[in-house]
Amino acid sequence: MAEGTTPTRTAYLWASHPDDGNVRNRLTITQTQNPATFATSATTNATFAPWTTNPCILHGEQILMADGTSKNVQDIVVGDQVKAISIDGLGLEEDSWKTWFIHGDEFNESNATTEITAVTIGQWDIYYELMYNTGGEAKSLQVTGEHPVLSKRNNQVAFTPVGQLLVTDEVYYFPTNTWVELTQIDRIEDNTLPTYSLGAEDADNYVAGGIIVHNVENEEKIR
Repeated sequence: MAEGTTPTRTAYLWASHPDDGNVRNRLTITQTQNPATFATSATTNATFAPWTTNPCILHGEQILMADGTSKNVQDIVVGDQVKAISIDGLGLEEDSWKTWFIHGDEFNESNATTEITAVTIGQWDIYYELMYNTGGEAKSLQVTGEHPVLSKRNNQVAFTPVGQLLVTDEVYYFPTNTWVELTQIDRIEDNTLPTYSLGAEDADNYVAGGIIVHNVENEEKIR
């Protein structure tokens, strides 16, 4: 360690919500040591984030791979290459989607690929089914309410959590790079299917059920 630096180590402790095992909180503990005395005592700071969990895709949903084929989400593994888009003006920070929006006439994207860096399996009791039509064919995506989806409302483009979407909002259909209108949104309770959260850090998005969804972790649970 370089002279004059402060030795620091950080530990994380995950605690489950007392009423909902799907929701967890992360306790961050940072410990530092006095570099001048190398005393064995240390200061510890601990802070709690809000109760959070990983937004997820339902078992059986299709993920579009980089080579144009599709895989069920439960068959995705770390290292898989998947389709994505690069969006002009969207920052690379993990939470940049929360404040990003743009007028529909100014929206520009280009096709990209990204690598899956993590797969987390969970169980959610509530999820949503988004339904839309394209090319005369009815399509859908089953996903939890926290998951941000690239959407357009009143000609404003943003990433919107599924639980806040409305019928007649438009979502971005990747195979044709066009906007399609949501025709129905169902909220479904008592789910018994596994759910899957995918980490896709290069582009921070991927294609699930034909539409662009954001890669995101630790959002407050939407019921």
